[in-house]
Amino acid sequence: MAELPIPLSPGESVLTDAEAVYPKTSLLGFGYNAVFGRLWLTGHRLIFRGTIFEQILVFPVSRVTNAAPTERQIKTGGAKLDGFTSFMSFSTLMVVEFDNGGREYFAVKDLAGWSEAIKDAQRKAPLMEYAINPSRRPGVEAGFGQLMVWFAGAAALMCVGFVCCSGLTLALPFILALVGSGSQ
Repeated sequence: MAELPIPLSPGESVLTDAEAVYPKTSLLGFGYNAVFGRLWLTGHRLIFRGTIFEQILVFPVSRVTNAAPTERQIKTGGAKLDGFTSFMSFSTLMVVEFDNGGREYFAVKDLAGWSEAIKDAQRKAPLMEYAINPSRRPGVEAGFGQLMVWFAGAAALMCVGFVCCSGLTLALPFILALVGSGSQ
């Protein structure tokens, strides 16, 4: 078992841990970046630590309303989960839903086992507050349509800029002629 990145609370113990992938929402919110790391389930919290930048996520298990495997997949090309390297492959995700409407996704080797372990821990967990709020719009849920809307908006903005600049360039001689004739 790997060393937990944060101290345990009194009466808290680690129930299970495994290598995992967390699809972190991208900066624009239209997609995700796969963050490889480790996931821990304690009697009180669900904890993820990324391996590269050691990003730490902590969610109270008492706030979980559901945990289940999904049909949703993410690209994990070159990922190494539990010692198995999967080049250019996909990993199926588990969704963890929270009482504030947030959802977080994780890819682990035994999705059904993790889902059941989280549900079992939730029934016994003490009520805790959120350290960070789970995402209400995870990037892994962003569809191709949302990305196309963003690109269409950017293209429209460029077109408006082009039309304005072109119009100003064509109208500039007339404007200068009017201003010049008024000063004489």
